[in-house]
Amino acid sequence: MIKLVISAVVVLIAAYFRFYVTAPAYRLTNDPKVIITNQNSETYTFKIRSADSNGSKFEFETLIKHDGLCGSKVSPFQRPCTPPIHIHRFQNETFEVLKGKMTYYLNGETGTLSAGDKPIKITPFNKHTFWNEGNEDLLVRITLEPALFSENFFENLAGAGRDGLMSFIQATLFTCSEPVIFTENPLSAHPLLREIICFVGKHLLGYRSFYPEYTTTHRDILLTDYFY
Repeated sequence: MIKLVISAVVVLIAAYFRFYVTAPAYRLTNDPKVIITNQNSETYTFKIRSADSNGSKFEFETLIKHDGLCGSKVSPFQRPCTPPIHIHRFQNETFEVLKGKMTYYLNGETGTLSAGDKPIKITPFNKHTFWNEGNEDLLVRITLEPALFSENFFENLAGAGRDGLMSFIQATLFTCSEPVIFTENPLSAHPLLREIICFVGKHLLGYRSFYPEYTTTHRDILLTDYFY
């Protein structure tokens, strides 16, 4: 526990002096429903926003190219398109492969899904991630239920990365607004340390959960800023 506290202090000091972690380049398109990330290696297309479903779900499609930063020549967990292993505290997440082949990690085991296979639903508190397994582009439809702030999470993650503002503190603050926990990092995974990082990051270091310049649903900014 002492080592975790010391590590958290070191990270906070580093963030204060803006020693940012290098992030991939991001580009937002003119269409607020489309986000191109990771040097054109991945595209998010929003299909059903929270407002469209009265908050019941958020649905989007992610296209991951088979070459470049996220291609098979790079180890899956070193690809920027592979989400960190994480859990959702209050959401179900469903994956449906529309094109290509996807490998998923679930609680220490791996499996594959191809186009036409039955979708897989991952319930709260199950560790998971996924990546493109084949030699062709992967197109996956992802549904998060309920929606919560998921669309704003992806918008701000992409925007902060594009503008070179991404850091451990900022990424953790985004996850505090969206109830996601990156389970493999002891600082962000520990409930108390995570809340301390979020509080200090926002109230002392000037970070925010959502930024108006990245967010299309401004109502959600007010709701989240009330809590963080």
